[in-house]
Amino acid sequence: MESRRLEQLVFLLCCFAAITCSLHATQAQAQGQITQHHLKKSSPHNGAVGRILSEMTNRSDSTLSRRIRRVDPLDGLRKYEGGYNITNKHYWSSTIFTGRPGYVIAALWLIGGIIFVGALLISKIFFAKRNTGYGDMNYFLARFHICSMIIFILLAAFVIVASAIAIRGAVRFHSRAEAVKEIIGRTALEATATIYNITEAIEKMQNTSRLYNNNSQAFDHLNSTVKALNSEAVEIQSKAEKNMRLVSKGINILEAVTILTVTLNLFAVLALLVMRPLRLQKLCNLCIAICWILTALIWMYFGLYYFLDEFAGDTCAALEEYQLDPKNSTLGTIIPCSEKFSGSVILHDVGAGIHDIIDQVNSNIYTIKSEYGVKQLDYICNPFAGPPEFRYRPENCPSGAATIGDIPQILNTKRFQNPKLDTDGACIVFDPRS
Repeated sequence: MESRRLEQLVFLLCCFAAITCSLHATQAQAQGQITQHHLKKSSPHNGAVGRILSEMTNRSDSTLSRRIRRVDPLDGLRKYEGGYNITNKHYWSSTIFTGRPGYVIAALWLIGGIIFVGALLISKIFFAKRNTGYGDMNYFLARFHICSMIIFILLAAFVIVASAIAIRGAVRFHSRAEAVKEIIGRTALEATATIYNITEAIEKMQNTSRLYNNNSQAFDHLNSTVKALNSEAVEIQSKAEKNMRLVSKGINILEAVTILTVTLNLFAVLALLVMRPLRLQKLCNLCIAICWILTALIWMYFGLYYFLDEFAGDTCAALEEYQLDPKNSTLGTIIPCSEKFSGSVILHDVGAGIHDIIDQVNSNIYTIKSEYGVKQLDYICNPFAGPPEFRYRPENCPSGAATIGDIPQILNTKRFQNPKLDTDGACIVFDPRS
């Protein structure tokens, strides 16, 4: 009867664990919805939200700093204040430590199970010969044995429903994670395609400009810039492919662990439902032990999910901070750039090279017009400002002005009259490359 009493107490403890697990799962789901709402707010395509964020820079920075100020177990439980830095072990330790409620409950659950088994063994070994009579508690449990069975059946039904909800949540998480991964991969491909479009346009412009000048130093300058841009595009694409493989692997592992845990949980509960009526006491005790261990693992799993939720929130806040002020953002530690303002440097170099080439072309046009008396050839409008900034100013070129892209059309459609070489006024095709 003592074993039956202990078994009844185990059922009551399982009921308590199931209720507390459901409460914490509801809390974690609510926090996940808040994180998704925060991610939507930080979308760069929402103009209204972008304006609001631009007006709240200081508050956003303080929000991120307050969010990441956590207890660090590797630093004597002092507060970590190093910002969002995934290369810092103290950031990871402080973030993982946020799931301590799940870790602590899992540890206490295991310790309680060990104490329970130890007490059971001691009672079996040292009090085996003791006459076990029906005390008040034993009599109560014996009389209401059917109530415990009803509670156990309800608990099993609750576990089945909770497992179905968990699987549904895992499927939804997998689909959303795949959608986010697709967006990231598509963004990387669009970035590389944009870079390749720029380099292709620069190369076409160089080929067109060589019609007027084959020895300009600006060509060498632009060639180095094109090579740098192509190397950056290759690096972005390779890093994106590598990161997408890691993300896919992590998503698949997380989904597999969730499905495996739920499957084992259902199997153990169904086994208990079958074995208890058949009086298979040893197998029933084994299933109880397995369920006990699974409960501890699920609490540990809850702590890990809580940590992942905190990390996702940190990433969203860091991206929001980077939108507001890239110079002072802590996200710069993971951005694959050789230097902080490499994009501005490359744009400056491209502008300087194009500005020099157009100046060379206009200089050669002046020579052609002065030496050969060609009046029909117009100067090329330079859309880039002069040194030292070389900024792109398309408003400098009025409507109808000749641009560097119009040079092939000008050469193919115009024939120039050279009075020095042809006194009869015949039209002579002028080839500036000769």
